[in-house]
Amino acid sequence: SAPDRVLAAVRGVQEPDGARRRAIVEARDAAVLPPEATTAAPNFSAGTLESYEPDTIRFAVDTSSAGLVVLNEIEFPGWYVMVDGVRMTDIRVNYLLRGVWVSAGHHEIVWQFSPPHWRFLVGGYAIALLVILVALVYGARDRRRRHEVLDRDPSEHHRGVRAGES
Repeated sequence: SAPDRVLAAVRGVQEPDGARRRAIVEARDAAVLPPEATTAAPNFSAGTLESYEPDTIRFAVDTSSAGLVVLNEIEFPGWYVMVDGVRMTDIRVNYLLRGVWVSAGHHEIVWQFSPPHWRFLVGGYAIALLVILVALVYGARDRRRRHEVLDRDPSEHHRGVRAGES
């Protein structure tokens, strides 16, 4: 299967010390990479994490040559990447991680989470909450009316068969 092939390839590029200085990019994502991406010698440059929030990850990287910056975070729909304030194409790397191609030099990279239909989802949750509140209000009002009727005529509540009657 595709995952098995990719995972075998990922294991194959792992160095003896456990580091991965090469990345496996599948064909659909490789199409957005420049031609030198497949021929360039690997260049490892560590980045500096500036902030890590649930919906935003910021870091800086200094590279001596163009290359693929891999973020060791799971690729998931809704994440997009900005490099130096410009939206770039995110690339799925090593089957489940996120990456972005950068030119040589210093770069500020920001990954931002903004799910594709979040307004629709929030609107749906608001409508559901409104329906629940309306049901609670009408339920409480209905119970109060029943108690008012019982308070006015308690015989309505305790009707039954008297002893000896059939």
